[in-house]
Order: sequence, then structure tokens, then C-alpha cells
Amino acid sequence: MKKRLLSLLLAAVLLLSVSPVLAAGAFADVPQGSWYADAVERFTGEGYVKGVSDTAFDPNGTMTRAMVVTILSRMGGGQIPTGLTAEFNDVAPGAWYAMPVSWAAENAIANGMGEGIFAPDAPITREQLAAFLWRYMDMRYGFDHDRFFAEQAFAPEDPVSSWAEDAMRMMIGAGILKGKAQTDGTVRFDAKATCTRAEAVTMLDRMLRLELPDKEPETAPDAMDAIADASLKLLRASHEQGKNTVVSPLSMLFALDLLAEGSKAATLQDLERLFGISAEEMTAALGDILKNMQDGHTKLNCANSVWVNETCPLLPDYAARVQEKLQAEVRSRVFNDATVREMNGWVNDQTDGMIPSVLDQLHPDDLLVLINAILFKADWGEGYFDARDKAFHNADGTERATPMLAGEEHTYLSGRDVIGFRKPFAGGRYSFAVLVPQNENTPERLLQSLDGAALRRLLRGEAYDEVHTWMPKFKAETQLDLLEVLSDVGVTHLSDLGGISEMPMFVSRGVHKAVIDVNESGVSAAAVTAIVASKGAMPDPNRKIATVVADRPYVYMIVDNETLLPIFTGIYSQVEG
Repeated sequence: MKKRLLSLLLAAVLLLSVSPVLAAGAFADVPQGSWYADAVERFTGEGYVKGVSDTAFDPNGTMTRAMVVTILSRMGGGQIPTGLTAEFNDVAPGAWYAMPVSWAAENAIANGMGEGIFAPDAPITREQLAAFLWRYMDMRYGFDHDRFFAEQAFAPEDPVSSWAEDAMRMMIGAGILKGKAQTDGTVRFDAKATCTRAEAVTMLDRMLRLELPDKEPETAPDAMDAIADASLKLLRASHEQGKNTVVSPLSMLFALDLLAEGSKAATLQDLERLFGISAEEMTAALGDILKNMQDGHTKLNCANSVWVNETCPLLPDYAARVQEKLQAEVRSRVFNDATVREMNGWVNDQTDGMIPSVLDQLHPDDLLVLINAILFKADWGEGYFDARDKAFHNADGTERATPMLAGEEHTYLSGRDVIGFRKPFAGGRYSFAVLVPQNENTPERLLQSLDGAALRRLLRGEAYDEVHTWMPKFKAETQLDLLEVLSDVGVTHLSDLGGISEMPMFVSRGVHKAVIDVNESGVSAAAVTAIVASKGAMPDPNRKIATVVADRPYVYMIVDNETLLPIFTGIYSQVEG
């Protein structure tokens, strides 16, 4: 089955401007009818790229090599690196483009300029962009060389580097790269010329609209690894450095899977790229989790609901699937203030009052609301007697005394520049995991270094006789614009929802709320995710003893010990209150 090439454009390009998103017609320097006007209009209209000011797009400005690899990495595909294994002398580990550059090098998309140089700030040339696009398409989709290879001759006065000849021929044959007509009737490709913003957006737009068959994965990824990997992506996108964060990636994934069950084309492909598995596989995995998450000791509730405007009938197949596979309640209502109160009452009930509401209002054009709510309340297997003040080293470099819970556990977690522990809740099915970065590592770098499989290996840990632990007693809450989070993880096409209803609609807004309370008795946590669609188109050598003191910013998780999947995750960065 053919699907369109999609792009998550353009986190890097956004660095060029802080101006509002404008249609191409609003830019004085983008004439209507120009060869790049349609591409600029599509990308600015969708919010993929901005102008350099309120009235200027700067079509003749340049894009850098770092910007382009960042765009391609955000488009998905390939193996995201578990560390900065591709080292370039001019790419600092903390640079905004460091991981994309490493990703591009590991996937042989961009190999640098030689002698350890990547030249991230150098303007990209037309032949470099052609090579990047060809290699990306071949890696991600399995490019049809026989179909697109053009027997193109390049004139001596229009030279192409030998390493770029095949890429140029492929992009010419695919119609992505086009020549420039000269007054003498010849065509020049200007391979070594700097690629302008107009040219780059146009080439990316042509690639976006080129239909190619999906490349079959060599091996099917494990569903639990895929869910853990997607959970890490969502946590990374949700966290603001230096702030305390709590989210439930599982709640987000349930809500997104309700959406995926009725998604098609670009929306489905974006969601499946985030999932790392097909929507069908995600639904099956989440359905199994839903059926098997109770243990008799934990107050655990996970509920899904679909609220539909009575003017917008759901397709019967969609309603049947979400009811059967995801145990979703389906409610048809007049969308008014009374329905908002009913929705919020449902959320309040499902979260035991920890989250009293999710939406403030419904708009006249709203047609659909998808909601997931999760509640977790559990006592410790072995409780804490009290909390004693101990210094915590805040993310900003300051220290502050805060009540700390001291205990002795028996599961020690360790990896490169990280140590931690798991503390079981009553019944043993669930546990609270703490991951404390060591040396110069930080929670943010730790999360960047992990994929789903590596996280689950780390959480498995090792049995120790004694693990002496300290961690803060704390409360945290987070509220997020879900669409901003989705944009950061590559889910930007949110209008192909033809599998839900015959009425055209698009995802207009989303919200995620989460709260957590960690104290002497146990942990209480709740989360809700709502998606709104609107009208529109280690003294004995054999005895293992360890000590883990969470007195610096750390990552925490509520973990299902059977699947080693995080139900709630967060980062504790500083003492508040």
C-alpha cells in the first residue's frame, strides 16, 4: 500500500524566526504565482516553517546543514542513537543539533566533511541536500532506484561532485530536483550552489508529495519495547529543563490510539511513527495491558471515553472497535456547557478527585472529544516511618533542605553514568523506580541516551542484599498543551480522520494533566489526556550492597514489574514550596 512521505518540518527552521505563522500571500517577498509560492503557502499554513518577520519569508536566504539533518531526524525512520557515538570536533554534545547530527551519521545520511568536521552552521548546497534526501528516502522507505534513476549528463561548466552524481540523478528522476533554464536553452543544476530557503522548502514539499511504497521492517519490534520507546519520546517532549515534571505517557498513548483507530493516510503514518509499531499492534498491546493491569492490592483505574457531538454520527465500525478493543465508553451528546460538566464529572470520578476537570469549554465547531484517565494509588510494601531533612542539589546549582525518605531496598539499577533502585508497592506487582544520573550526566542527557529496549533492561536491575536509599517526599503536577508535545515527537498531520466519521474534522486542541504525591505511606498519581477534534478538513564479597541517594535531579517512574513499562514518569529537579 502506498503512503505519502511525511515530514515533521521544521523545528530547526523555526530558529530562523519568531514571527507568527503566515500564509504565503502575507509575505511581501513571495509573489503569488512564483515557482515556490505554493510550497511556502503549504508549509507556513500548516505551521511547518515561519517567515523571518511578519511580512518577509526571505526566499533567497539559506538553510544550514544542521537545520536539514534536524528536519530529517524529526521525520522519523532509522535507529535513534543511544548516545553521541558519531563524534565531530565542531558538534558540542549539548548543541541543539547534536543528536540529529549523530542520528544522520549513524544512518549514513550525512557523513560530515572529513577530518572530524561536520560544519553544522555551513549553508547546505544543492548537491548536499539532494544526497541527504536520497539517503534518507532509501533508509526510510526503500527508494526505487530503477524507477527514478535518470541518465543525466552534467556539463563541464555545471559540475557535480562525484560522490553526489547518483543522488542528483535520483532526485532529478523523481522530480524533486529541477534545473534552471538558461537564456541559451540549456539547463543548469547548480549542484555546488548554496540552497536557498525557497529551494529547500520546494524540494522538501516535492518529497512530501511523492508517493512511495512503505519499506517493510527487517524485524518486527517488540510491542513492549515500542511502548517504552514512545513513552520516552513523550517524556522528553513534555519536560522543561530545570522544572519538576510528571506525565503519564500511557494515558497519552491510550488517547492517541483512540485517535489512530479512526485515522488514515498522513495522520495514521505520523502516529505509527511515534508508536514504532502499527496502530493495530498498538491497540492489541494496550488492550492486553488494560485487561491485565489489576493486581488486587493497587487502586488502579484506566478508562477511555469517546464523546461525540450528536450532529456527527460515528462510523459504526469505529465505535465497535474502540468499545471492544479499548473498553471505551461512547457517549453522544449535545455539545454545550452541560456536556462539559458531564465530561469533567467523568474525569473527576475516574481519578478519584485528584484531577477535577480537563476542559473549560466546548466550541461550536467541536465534534469529538477522546479522553483517557488513569488513577494509581498504592501503599509501599515496606513503608517509611518518617521523613528527615537532607540537602537536595537543585538543577540550578543551589542546595535546599527537604524531607527525605530513607529506606533499604533490594533491586539495584545501574548503567552508564546512572544508578538507581526500585521500591516495590504492596503486592509486588508495581514499583517506584528512581534513576539518579552520575558524574556530569543529567536527567535530560540520560533520557536522550535511552531507547525503549535499553530503558526496560535498565529497569530490570539486579537483586542486591541491601540497597540503602534516600529520596524526597514531594508532590508535583503538570499541565501540557498536547499538540505542542505531539509536534515535538513528529505528529503534525492531524486531519486525516475519515475512519471516525464521514464529517471532515481535524484535531484542534489537546491537553494532558498529571499529578503525583510521594510520601511515607505510598504514592498517589492521576493523569488525564483529552483530544478534541473540530469541524473542518554491592563486607562479604558475595554480598551485594549499594547506596542510592536521590539528592540531585533524577528521573522517577511507576513501573509495571511484569512488563517493565512505565505507567507514570517524571523528573524531580528542585525542591519547591
